[in-house]
Amino acid sequence: MAKEIYSSRLFFEIFTITAWNIWKERNKFIINQITPSNRAWFERTKADLTWLRYRVSPDLSDYITSFVNSL
Repeated sequence: MAKEIYSSRLFFEIFTITAWNIWKERNKFIINQITPSNRAWFERTKADLTWLRYRVSPDLSDYITSFVNSL
């Protein structure tokens, strides 16, 4: 259902990176007793999406750049 509502060209990749960074914030809390932060999660997600640009075709790279800049 979410994919139909949010019809992004890279829905699965964006969803996976977002979920993975939530998991990493959780692990920081459980393993290192570091309080989770929405800001840290958001910045890490933006950074990972920026790195994704280098793994896709040029047209998708432009799309990712635009997407990250809109956040």
